[in-house]
Amino acid sequence: MRRCLEAQSCSPQCSILLFLLYNCSRLLDHQDEVYNIRIQDENSLDSRWTKLFNKGKLDKKCSFLAANIECDIFGAVRVPAAFHDRYGDFLPSQLGIRCKKYLWPAKYDKAVRKIYDIGKFMRYYGLTVYNVALFEYYGDGLFEVQIFRDTAVECLYPKMHPTEFFKTTGKYYDEEDYILDTKSLELEKQLSLLCFNACANKTDFVEMCLSEQNLNPHLQNLELDPSWEKFYNKWDDGSKVVLRLERTYWEVFVSWQNNRCSFGRGWVDFARESGLQAGDNLLLFKHNTDEENILNFCIFKAEAWSDACVEGTSNAEHSFYKMVYPHAAKEGHFVLPRLFSKKYCSRLCRIRQVDVDDRSWYIFYNVPNGYIYNLEDMLKHFKVIEKEAIVFSMNSSNVMTARIFQKDGMEIAYKRRIRSAKYLGDEHWFIKPDLRSDYDLEEDSEHGSESSGGNAGVGNDMAENDLQFTITVSTLLIDKKTHGPFIPVVIHPPNRAWKKGDEVEIRTEKGSWRLGMVLHGNRARMSAGWNKFARDNEYQVDDVLSWQLIEENGTDVFIVTKVAPV
Repeated sequence: MRRCLEAQSCSPQCSILLFLLYNCSRLLDHQDEVYNIRIQDENSLDSRWTKLFNKGKLDKKCSFLAANIECDIFGAVRVPAAFHDRYGDFLPSQLGIRCKKYLWPAKYDKAVRKIYDIGKFMRYYGLTVYNVALFEYYGDGLFEVQIFRDTAVECLYPKMHPTEFFKTTGKYYDEEDYILDTKSLELEKQLSLLCFNACANKTDFVEMCLSEQNLNPHLQNLELDPSWEKFYNKWDDGSKVVLRLERTYWEVFVSWQNNRCSFGRGWVDFARESGLQAGDNLLLFKHNTDEENILNFCIFKAEAWSDACVEGTSNAEHSFYKMVYPHAAKEGHFVLPRLFSKKYCSRLCRIRQVDVDDRSWYIFYNVPNGYIYNLEDMLKHFKVIEKEAIVFSMNSSNVMTARIFQKDGMEIAYKRRIRSAKYLGDEHWFIKPDLRSDYDLEEDSEHGSESSGGNAGVGNDMAENDLQFTITVSTLLIDKKTHGPFIPVVIHPPNRAWKKGDEVEIRTEKGSWRLGMVLHGNRARMSAGWNKFARDNEYQVDDVLSWQLIEENGTDVFIVTKVAPV
């Protein structure tokens, strides 16, 4: 059409009109595309977004972090209470969520503070449970979103047009790909990866990229990389190594031949059941234990390496986030997510400064251990505390920017925080109590949350506002080589915490036993006397034990009842 119009002769007035029409059409070509919405009136999403841009500089009202942490719900995400209190009553019936160049419709349920009806949005961007979204709110129900994977790194956004995407993948999506049962292996794997990258300073680890030969079931073993020496030098030929997640674990046996160490019996079962594939990185690390033969693991899938940056030019920003875990706020250093440090190592080496709210601090990146140092002054200046989150962004310059988010997910009011440290939100946007992750980021006790990890195969289900919990007996609890189970953080004697050397009495239908307690950080664990107790009561793997703590004549007593096998 444009070529035909330009070929015709016309008056000066007509030329001006054609010039205006041509430029308007170019503007429309660059507008954000509204997916699956019909433009009907001035209140439609595209009209509201256009009005917003016509004002000039975007006026951002607030920002918050959110994650789909409710494993049985798909297509919805909860907003912070502080956002709801301020804007909830003024949100229009239809919301708009823009991610890159596409604008998606959504709705808001005021009763439960949830943005919902975003199933297609989540399907298109591959958002699963515990993927994190950074919402920027501009008013009039319009949001802009950044997405972070379980690697704690911003994702590479899809290039395929949504219409083509849904034609290719089918009109209806399988929600089971996005809903994870709280006791599923996939959720445990996702939590392990997420917490390793986002919630801890883990540097004492080893990793290995697996080839097809490593996973060949006929070979029956995995020859360990020399970089694993710090672990396998402490293992004997034939010794057992436990590879664990939060609840699930596998046993593999060590084999030494010609001064080379391998995983032998049990390796094939572990590789198959944990879902390892060629190109995956298997990463092992110690967590909450001093025992040399117990290691946690996480898996970096092969496709994660191609899904860890923002598309665009070399000047594009690349972002990641970190939770502020214990001691990090005081020590002033963070280990970067593994994927980010490996992918952008050369660029990170040039970083010399971090900017937060128009203030600058000198920092530096240490390549061998993957840490950013010298953040303590910045953290102190903004009175950053545990369980808050920081989103770091890096471009082609030697300056990194950072944004700080409260426990409830809302971005802090920087100048107000400097004057007076007001910490908003009792809830946590990230941690859901019934997942019981113990990865150096303890859940809030006021929500009845607790940590169950530290002993593979053990799962805890605690009654609300009651000193009760359950334990499923695992092989580790009856192998006569380890301590007893960990006690949930919220289970302790009245008005005091557990102390090293405490003794408790345990009563069952077969009698009573005295057991000693040991401490791992703030975690209490049964120790001396446990093996005899388990043996006398003839407990078997998968027995479910109900525990209740009472105080009797100054003595802490656990009443233990065998419920039923799983």
